[in-house]
Amino acid sequence: MLLTYRECLSKYGSDYQLKKKIKNGTLFIKEKGVYSTQRNTAEIAVIMLKYPKTVCTGKSAFYYHALTDEIPDYYYLASRRTDTRIQDPRVRQSFQKDDIFEAGITDIQYNNSSDKVQ
Repeated sequence: MLLTYRECLSKYGSDYQLKKKIKNGTLFIKEKGVYSTQRNTAEIAVIMLKYPKTVCTGKSAFYYHALTDEIPDYYYLASRRTDTRIQDPRVRQSFQKDDIFEAGITDIQYNNSSDKVQ
């Protein structure tokens, strides 16, 4: 299970307890501000946790729906026009109008994580 820093603080109580969990191997740091209770997690799950207002689209959506076997070079994410720009080099972001943003969004299970795909 993936957790943000705030979720870890509410679950474990303090930063000290969080560091103890990391040291004894029951919690793992995936990225800055992203923690996991499992050693191995899918990178798409980390991306979707970091950017919860986005949706996989384009080449990423085709791959996660198993419509192609070509692994995309980047994570193609769509967000609303009013959202901030993502500065992650692994992500290619597109902006959509509010009235068409939610059209076609489906939740899928991929590597034991639930992701939104358009």
